[in-house]
Amino acid sequence: MFGTDGAVNLGSGLVAAGGVVRDKEGNWIVGYYRFLGKCSVFDAELWGILDGLKIIQRRGHVHVTIQTDSSEVVKSILDSSSIESNSTLIRRISKQVLMEKPKLQVFDVPPGITSSFIDRDRHTDSFYA
Repeated sequence: MFGTDGAVNLGSGLVAAGGVVRDKEGNWIVGYYRFLGKCSVFDAELWGILDGLKIIQRRGHVHVTIQTDSSEVVKSILDSSSIESNSTLIRRISKQVLMEKPKLQVFDVPPGITSSFIDRDRHTDSFYA
């Protein structure tokens, strides 16, 4: 299971995308982020999903659950099952294409404050909702 998020610095308009991959009990497996510069939050969410899919595919996982807080992104991915999608990112997600991007940062151990959020999620129903 992995969750994604896109973040925007309101002052600069710069965007980053990232996520956390966890096992079925909610334990940290790996985290990741990518600095994107100027782009939409929608595209940042898509990058977060694409990067998460690439990471878990490289690690040999085939059955995953993706969590995102963007219903617009979910709808766009589900509606784009054909190759005719207007979004290159959505086509990549649908096909799970592996393309290496050097800006992607991967963390095998959760960074400081992230550990407390992971532990809280594991011990509450919010992780499984």
